[in-house]
Amino acid sequence: HNDPLGLISQKDRQNLNEILTHPDYQYFFGPESAAEVEVQLPDGSLGRIDRLAVVNNTVFILDYKTGISPQTVPIFYQQQLENYACAVQKIYPLYPVRCFILWTEGPKLMEIES
Repeated sequence: HNDPLGLISQKDRQNLNEILTHPDYQYFFGPESAAEVEVQLPDGSLGRIDRLAVVNNTVFILDYKTGISPQTVPIFYQQQLENYACAVQKIYPLYPVRCFILWTEGPKLMEIES
């Protein structure tokens, strides 16, 4: 990972490398995935999904959050992912949709039930 200006700290570089190489996270970064996917939310506004993957007839939504995972996920984040899931369900009506938050510190992947 090239960083000629030195803008990424060593700790952030380690977290990023762990995320990109961790086997549990691979389908979010594989050939069936896309970054920054714009979708129309239920209220008509546009939302941007950080990572979207369709693997084995299942849709996976990934949202990045900085910091350490909290004991309880804030309701705003849960609602954000529920809105993404509603939007994606219209595109893939026959596929189950699973939502995740990837907390950058740790890093830690957390599934959010919708």
